[in-house]
Amino acid sequence: MTLSNSAKTYPPRLYEEGKCPLQNRSMNHNSHLAALQMAEEAVGLDAWESIKTSSVGVIVKLKEMDYTWSAKAVHHLLTNQLVVNNIHEIWSVIEGQPIRLSLYEFGQITGFNCEPFDINDKVEVDHKPFWEEIGVSPSHGPMFSELRLLLTQIRNWSFEKRRMIGLLSVLSIGVLGISPGSRIPLEQAKRVLDIEAFERYPWGRVAFSSLVNSVKVISFEERNKYTLRGCVHALLIWVYESIPGIGEEYGNRIEGNQVPLLSWSASRRRINWDLFYKKEKSLHQKVRVRHLIVKSEAEICPQWPEDKVDDDLHNLITDILHGELDDTYWNQNTCNAPVANKAKRKLASECEACIKKKMPKERTSDYACGSGLRSDGDDGFKHDLIEAVKTLTSTVASMDKIVAEKVLTAVDTTIEAKVNARVGQAELVLAKQISTLKEDVAILREQMQVIAPKNDAHFVNQEDEVNGNDPSWMVQDKAPTHLDAAAVQCVVRKKAKNSEVKLTSHVLLATDGEKVVGKNQAKKAAGDLKTVKKEKNVVPQLRDSAETWSNSEDRNKYGKLDATLDQLAASFLD
Repeated sequence: MTLSNSAKTYPPRLYEEGKCPLQNRSMNHNSHLAALQMAEEAVGLDAWESIKTSSVGVIVKLKEMDYTWSAKAVHHLLTNQLVVNNIHEIWSVIEGQPIRLSLYEFGQITGFNCEPFDINDKVEVDHKPFWEEIGVSPSHGPMFSELRLLLTQIRNWSFEKRRMIGLLSVLSIGVLGISPGSRIPLEQAKRVLDIEAFERYPWGRVAFSSLVNSVKVISFEERNKYTLRGCVHALLIWVYESIPGIGEEYGNRIEGNQVPLLSWSASRRRINWDLFYKKEKSLHQKVRVRHLIVKSEAEICPQWPEDKVDDDLHNLITDILHGELDDTYWNQNTCNAPVANKAKRKLASECEACIKKKMPKERTSDYACGSGLRSDGDDGFKHDLIEAVKTLTSTVASMDKIVAEKVLTAVDTTIEAKVNARVGQAELVLAKQISTLKEDVAILREQMQVIAPKNDAHFVNQEDEVNGNDPSWMVQDKAPTHLDAAAVQCVVRKKAKNSEVKLTSHVLLATDGEKVVGKNQAKKAAGDLKTVKKEKNVVPQLRDSAETWSNSEDRNKYGKLDATLDQLAASFLD
């Protein structure tokens, strides 16, 4: 190992060695590969196999592996970061050995296309009908929560549309790693409608930017949870690939896969970092690491449009390439920092003591209390302060009352106006409905007068009684029985004749109550009607049956009854 020039400086540590925050907080992420199972079942085998061979198919293949995420291993590297003035790189230092995660390392781990963005690569497709069909705003990208609602409805869709839904699901979960309620950018989402434009797009840069940007804004010191975005699984593979000893002891390498993301079957076995460091140093005198992917000095840093030059980072990379890294740099700076702080605090205390010695005693008490007033003016000041507080309190109280009254008045006025408007509208609607109802009733009455049949049976009976020559009542002899010695006369009603009377209605009633329908009946002329003389109905007198009574007492009793009945009949006839 060659020590670097003492004039050079490296990026400082985010936290002092040994003082990194422990993982007391929960590390969350939204790249849950199990959520892709719903999409796989919905889009069908043919569309899913097509997605597996696409430029983002490595995410689908990772989902099918026996892979387990380890948050503690990733947390250890993130809390041992170096502070670099480059938003597109993550640097961590392990026992004096720095390791880098840049677009180069990320591209090698995932196999994504990480070529630069082509500003001339525009997607000219009519994407609005597709978004309207799936219920997404045409001016915004879709959310996975919206796509999830469609998964039960797309089984009978065409192959192209099912593949579009599957690709959007992979972008949201595996590439961008965003929450289900976050939208995929529209410019990226509409590329699923043009499969060629989708395949040539550098999704590696998209996934890496989403991941690194979320890491840069994390605060590890607070107690609440923090969340990572992007393809977070690349961070764990970065641990295994950059620190070979961790991969050998705690990771299970799968031989034959060219993409490192698919070459590790991880487990949740907890890593004892202190024990690992001791073991590495005893076997290899230092912790073995792969600092970075070596390229020529002109291409050692990936190109980004908004990159800034970090001199400290440039020194670090140059020394790594030339084998001149000073792995004791951070230990030395960590030891020197507390000494400088102690000297500064000692100097400050000495200056404070000198000021107190030069300051008069009577002024010291005044400055100690934080006021420029003498003790004899404290009472007046306190009194004025109390009065000011009382005045302020009363003002605030009255202000609250005035504001409340104004608010209530405004609310009452608004409510009254709205109620009056609603009542006026209701009155207009009700008046219109009443007018319509009156018109309907008038029309119905006219129809009933024309169509409704008269009571034919009653009409027929009345004609028979008033104008008929043949009365409906008659006297006939009752058949003798074994109790009667002779025939008995009685009054009975004659059976009505079946007669029909022509009315304006087509429905007639016979005298027995049955309907008789006549279609082509013609009304008789007035000259054909027979004039009938109206006569008074007389009930004939029954024969005196006095001689039929064998018992004189019965004859007298029933004789009186006959006389009474005769009087009643005569009174009714009169």
